[in-house]
Amino acid sequence: MHFGFASIKKGFVFTIATLLIFSMLIYFAQFYLLLSSQYQEDAVGAEYIARAGYIADDIGWDLTKLMGVDVNFERNETALSLRFRTEIAPANMSDVLDGYKDFIENTYAKAQNVNISLGLDETGRIEFSNGIVYEYNYSLENTSIITIYNSNGGTGFTDLSINISSEESGRNGTQEFAFNPDGDMGVNVRYADGEGYFPMNGIMSSTGLERFTMEYGEEPRRTLEIRIGDLGGVRTGAIMIIAANGYTASEVNITASMAPMAVEQDLSYQVPVHLTIENEGVKKITDAVVLRRG
Repeated sequence: MHFGFASIKKGFVFTIATLLIFSMLIYFAQFYLLLSSQYQEDAVGAEYIARAGYIADDIGWDLTKLMGVDVNFERNETALSLRFRTEIAPANMSDVLDGYKDFIENTYAKAQNVNISLGLDETGRIEFSNGIVYEYNYSLENTSIITIYNSNGGTGFTDLSINISSEESGRNGTQEFAFNPDGDMGVNVRYADGEGYFPMNGIMSSTGLERFTMEYGEEPRRTLEIRIGDLGGVRTGAIMIIAANGYTASEVNITASMAPMAVEQDLSYQVPVHLTIENEGVKKITDAVVLRRG
């Protein structure tokens, strides 16, 4: 049988073409495997990041409950209102938070199959994006202090409503608010204890400082003090509630209203917390957990 040069050339070209196609198939197979592997790694990383976000949210909400406060806000065309609901009860919050930190870093972290490092301050805080801060100081022995102020200056509060319900009795000392008709804040206080109902309302100046005090029992007297106005520095139009020597109140409701925010402006609040969550080399580090936007 005779093979011509043309036939040999065609066979050579066919072989080369086959090798090229085979090489390309191998290349695309390797590329696909690499791409698939990278996609799986990205998907796993994204899953861990999402889980870390859920864990951070859980811890943020837990901390507001440990502080014993429910927070909400309403905004419309006429006003922005911040609402806080809490209670005053003697508790060793340092021990409570130490126990919570141990639970999160060990039991909870193990259940979630992650490593968690949680750092907590001695003062619980809720920070709004417009500068308003709710602060609960639990580091003082037998005394609770709640403060609402603006970290950047005056609060801008135009109306305050404070409702407090207590079972305390044996009242033996009272100091009422002094109102100022030329002020810039409307204040409405409804106070009830085991001896009756004590309403007060009027106008105050955000740059002054007025006090309301109730004392019960013998020395050291169980005491409630409410301060409204200038708390020092730039913290004008602020609120401070001090409960000392075992004073208790089953319910404290505070509504603080101010001028409305522009529609295009978002409002959110967050809990400051030093939190690190790590799993499979994916790490999330945060100094605050945002709990609500609106």
